[in-house]
Amino acid sequence: YLKHLDQGIFERFKEMPLNPSVRVFESKSGMPTLAAKGDDGSEVLAHSEYDPAKEARLFAESRLPGVRGRAPSGAEIKNEETEAYAIAGFGLGYHIVEFAQRLPKKRWLFVIEGREEIFRAALEYTDLSSLLTRGGTHLFVGRDWSVFLGWIKGVLDLCNPDDITVIVHQPSARL
Repeated sequence: YLKHLDQGIFERFKEMPLNPSVRVFESKSGMPTLAAKGDDGSEVLAHSEYDPAKEARLFAESRLPGVRGRAPSGAEIKNEETEAYAIAGFGLGYHIVEFAQRLPKKRWLFVIEGREEIFRAALEYTDLSSLLTRGGTHLFVGRDWSVFLGWIKGVLDLCNPDDITVIVHQPSARL
């Protein structure tokens, strides 16, 4: 699925081994969860150590159209006219998959993960097939900001910047 979505990302990750700086372990619910070292050296959980699936559902429900008020991050939730969503932070992808399943097919979804080793773990431990086969989904993985600038230009060619809702996955921001 990844090969069809983005040949470049597929080529980078097809032979990449898991990185020991990322620790994947079983949550209390039995699902894998992920912890990694943040920039300050502390270990940060990307998902709940109890129930990552429930946490992912709450993430998606709190950030999609029709939900009143503010997202837990404090960002205002836009209305149903939002053309695209950009989610910064992938983790194992639970929240992204859950969000994408609720997102109308006519909406763009842009996903950004700065740490390749985290995305590589997601490929190993999470079924991403529904996300990777969803039309309108675009991924950026890595820290090469010159490449990112080209990628973001392509995003802005697809839709109006004023109609993009940016969502930050807070644990990923700490990583």
